[in-house]
Amino acid sequence: MNIKPAKYWNIKKTPQKVEWRSLGINDDRKVFSCCDFDNKIFGNISVNIKDYWDGFGRWVIELKNSLDKLMGYEIVLMEKDSHNFMGNMIEVLDDYRRKGYGFGEILRLFSVMLMNENKSKRFEIYSRGSAVYFHSKYKFVPYITRYSERDDTLNMIAKDKSAAFRDLAVRAKELIEMEKKNNIDFIRRMFNETNKLVQEYIELAAQEPKPEKTHPFNFGLPMVLTDKNLYKNKKFYNELYTKYGLDYSI
Repeated sequence: MNIKPAKYWNIKKTPQKVEWRSLGINDDRKVFSCCDFDNKIFGNISVNIKDYWDGFGRWVIELKNSLDKLMGYEIVLMEKDSHNFMGNMIEVLDDYRRKGYGFGEILRLFSVMLMNENKSKRFEIYSRGSAVYFHSKYKFVPYITRYSERDDTLNMIAKDKSAAFRDLAVRAKELIEMEKKNNIDFIRRMFNETNKLVQEYIELAAQEPKPEKTHPFNFGLPMVLTDKNLYKNKKFYNELYTKYGLDYSI
């Protein structure tokens, strides 16, 4: 994937180093210190992390302008002992949601930093249907484990009548028929087969200009970024950090 220049950002000649601190003597989780960016339209923009207000131990990554007005955020949870990492919601507010601004991308880059610095094995999310292609762009893959999610997704692919998707539709129908035959050994493998098929579907659809319009997901989808997939794609991520003038690498 070609990384496009940061069109709306003034990038400093000297990359900005990301500083990290541990939460305490009995808590080895790490969080980043506030980082500032210069946006050509909105001026100074900061990215910070703090405890989320609900008291359940979650964090919120906030993107704010120079007037301290919230522009976007991501709510995440990292378990204290295991460092299991989950994303609960990522959102750019309507006034700042425009292709090319990069606000959603910056939020994603900082949450992936958290994953990497804390050596989390997995970063699990539940994507809204409209955001599946966004998360896929950052190497998240389907992680379907429920029968209802499996059946909904297979039926969706089976009904896709686009010529380029004919083979995938046939494979989806075959999986549906195999499940009906109650082949126990196959049913155990079916989730893996389904996740592989859905990933192929997403990758093929993503080649189109607006896949969320031509091949929409009308339901949510569990997705995951594993440490293995992160390291496999570290060149992609490192180029994105460089794009925004960050001295950071996977």
